[in-house]
Amino acid sequence: MFAVTTRYRFRIPPTEETLYRVQTDVLEGVFRQTPGFRAYYGVQVTDREALAISLWDNQGAADDALRRAAPHVQRILGGEMSGNPERTMGEVVMELTA
Repeated sequence: MFAVTTRYRFRIPPTEETLYRVQTDVLEGVFRQTPGFRAYYGVQVTDREALAISLWDNQGAADDALRRAAPHVQRILGGEMSGNPERTMGEVVMELTA
């Protein structure tokens, strides 16, 4: 399994409408439609910072989804972000679920 973490910082707190557009355009429209998608978690760290964690079967699936999602993310969040998202990725080496 492959994981991608992305940290977003915002100039202004994202609105409910913005979060809805991310959900429908990026998560439902791109990620869910990408073979190899496993899961997505969005974490509100503060009102101006968020962390996204996505899980994939492999790096190829993650790379494909991120490439296709990029224009949507820029269109939806570009005016609200403070700088570029910070992304890290790698193989999942430990897992524990309930």
